[in-house]
Amino acid sequence: MTELSFENFVSGLSNNVALGAAMYVASHPGTKSYNPLYIYGGVGLGKTHLMHAIGLEVLKRNPRARVLCISANSYISEFMKAIKNQDQGFYQSFNSLDLLLLDDVQMLGARGGTQNAFFSTFESLVSHGKQIVLTSDTYARQLKDVDERLKSRFAGGMSVPIDPPELETRQAILMKKAEQRGKVLPENVAFFIAKHMKSNVRELEGALQQVIAHAQFNGIEISIEQAKVALHDI
Repeated sequence: MTELSFENFVSGLSNNVALGAAMYVASHPGTKSYNPLYIYGGVGLGKTHLMHAIGLEVLKRNPRARVLCISANSYISEFMKAIKNQDQGFYQSFNSLDLLLLDDVQMLGARGGTQNAFFSTFESLVSHGKQIVLTSDTYARQLKDVDERLKSRFAGGMSVPIDPPELETRQAILMKKAEQRGKVLPENVAFFIAKHMKSNVRELEGALQQVIAHAQFNGIEISIEQAKVALHDI
């Protein structure tokens, strides 16, 4: 998971506030005004990357820290399993954490029992100065079918948005991702791809992978003309 570190996160106007907040939380976990840290935005914009980066940095600074990164769907599954098995250890395992990272919190919507369980965990951790980081596809107050007391708690810390990356950031992301794959991506090719792929980072990664694979399998250099052929269908 080292690829999901702060070092590998490409910042720009669309995400620098979220990055700054994430780095602050990683170095000062439990700070009241940043607890919880609520990161929201569309699919594939880097929310999960930042969440993992916080966990990695906290563990780097304190290898003994009790850190858990879990999706909301997995949390729901664990809660349902605990109910089925009448396992009271569920609450203890979560309440003993130093850092809880919960991805896609909007999935808790309409899950009354699970929301009650998470509220209990939330209150226990925050009251003891333990850090919670949440990601979501929307601002806390706009969450559907989520209890008002939870929405109030989510909005009570630091809420930071991540927007779709602007052209320069998309280009930088492509260059960074190519470097991580051990490939050299010419700047003009990165600009060409970034200019045409505008929605999110995952889309950029998919396009880059197609260009790299096309060049590799055909034994040719990466170029704009080659990229046009590789991406003709999208």
